[in-house]
Amino acid sequence: MDTKKPQNIDEYKEWLKEKHGSEISDRTQTYYESVTGRIKSNLEKSDFWIQLTENLKKYDEEYLVKTGYSLLIPEFKPKIYIKPFDSFLLKTFRKNILENKRWPDEPEGEWILPDSWHTKVNDIIRTLFVVKYLDGVEFMIDKIKSLCESRSMECRVFLEAREEGYYAAHVYTKQEFEIPGVNWDTEKIDISIEIQITT
Repeated sequence: MDTKKPQNIDEYKEWLKEKHGSEISDRTQTYYESVTGRIKSNLEKSDFWIQLTENLKKYDEEYLVKTGYSLLIPEFKPKIYIKPFDSFLLKTFRKNILENKRWPDEPEGEWILPDSWHTKVNDIIRTLFVVKYLDGVEFMIDKIKSLCESRSMECRVFLEAREEGYYAAHVYTKQEFEIPGVNWDTEKIDISIEIQITT
């Protein structure tokens, strides 16, 4: 069995083709962009997103009453971002190869391959909330968790702090989306949405 570890993205593409029959072509990128574009559009129209963005004024007012300070920058409007295909492919390279402690076997949680990789990378769709103060991060986490719970949506939180004062939380929730299938039919899949909250 060939256990040579791919050392760069070109070798990784060859490995995907030879080992898993997955050729990374312009069509792969076009399909990825079609799927992520559909997910972004559907998320923007979803009840969860509409309620979250509509609640921001209420959250800001509640934080102001509690602390005497505003939570958010004036006129703040969150945007939804799509992970570019090259960054996405690089992330699968890291997960499958570079950070895979079980090589040449599959990483924990199985290979991340084109036939299902949209469901296995947790930040292909993400958004960012910037709050003014450190305790505002926890405040926003609690609000998003409550909103998720009221809709029976999964919610996981990871905190990150650095010496220079940067503090952030990554909140992950999942939603079901209807996406174009590989053969341009449609299918329903659960997609993870990353909500980053930072100072």
